[in-house]
Amino acid sequence: MITIDQLNEVVSTGKLQVPASMLQCVLDTVNSKEDCLTDLGLNECIIQLCQITAAQLLMSNLSGGRTVKSQGVDVISVSYQTETASTVQKAWYNQLATWGALDCFSDVISVPVGGPYAFAFVGVGCK
Repeated sequence: MITIDQLNEVVSTGKLQVPASMLQCVLDTVNSKEDCLTDLGLNECIIQLCQITAAQLLMSNLSGGRTVKSQGVDVISVSYQTETASTVQKAWYNQLATWGALDCFSDVISVPVGGPYAFAFVGVGCK
């Protein structure tokens, strides 16, 4: 089970901007999946990581992506490298899949915009 302090720490990184009034609902939602995660045989640390990752996914849907790419004046230029909401969501979604936890959150987490990442493996044989 994760705490409101842990969730606030995630939000304080500045990557997600979610109103404080929504944090408790996000927390309650991901914590309600603990029994399901335990039933999967995941250890306590992985369960917390799953809950934090799922919370980030939920909050990213609430806060959206960033669009600033660069700023500049005649002499000074500042560049920003940003990730779209879709890119970040796919990474978190795929991490939950790696842990086998997607089924526990399927009723509260949607497939990321543009679908999850797909991996293709090409095998080459030698003669």
